[in-house]
Amino acid sequence: MQPYKNVYIWGTGVYGKKILELMKRLSCEVVGFIDSNVKNKFFEEREVFSSTEILQNKTFLDEENAMICVASEKYEFEIIEILDKHGISREKYICVSDFFERAYNEFLNTL
Repeated sequence: MQPYKNVYIWGTGVYGKKILELMKRLSCEVVGFIDSNVKNKFFEEREVFSSTEILQNKTFLDEENAMICVASEKYEFEIIEILDKHGISREKYICVSDFFERAYNEFLNTL
């Protein structure tokens, strides 16, 4: 798998920080964070963009190695609805629950 070079993490909480650490380990480049309610312009030394701003200019997702990581368990379904409403295909984003599901399945395979 080729590392993603144009990653935005949706969520600036604990999961956002953990996903950032994971992306670094996978040699993926995190461009910035997305938040529906921007409180600070920067998080973990990266720019925070409003969801409206990002979704109005979603051309970055046209690149082959671009994606959004939904890093909010609490608002995951709401964010998915927003992404779907704006025509973002499922191949262009991954959610925290996807990571949990994969880890759980790998754990079950060890039993």
